[in-house]
Amino acid sequence: MPDTAPTLTVPARRCRECGGLFAPAQQGQEFCSVGHRHLYHNRVTKRGRQAYEAAMAWRMPDAASGKRGSPTPLSNMVDRWIAEDNQRARDYEAARSARKRKAG
Repeated sequence: MPDTAPTLTVPARRCRECGGLFAPAQQGQEFCSVGHRHLYHNRVTKRGRQAYEAAMAWRMPDAASGKRGSPTPLSNMVDRWIAEDNQRARDYEAARSARKRKAG
């Protein structure tokens, strides 16, 4: 009787960057490629820095007036990120559709 480890079957998932379906090589894999994982995490890191600066500007009192800033710039930033993410998803879908049309 051969001594073989049981194989783990992981269902297909959607990449967190492009939204495309992929077969994970291991449990917990969230991206279809290393490149997409890097793109996603670089964007999150950049946005985190921007959010920190906006949050500090919002909560820290202004030296001249002593008043705190408005939350509007922070809200506008998040709204812009949502729009960028939605556009990115549309762009990936358009590219995927174009490849399908070209292939067949």
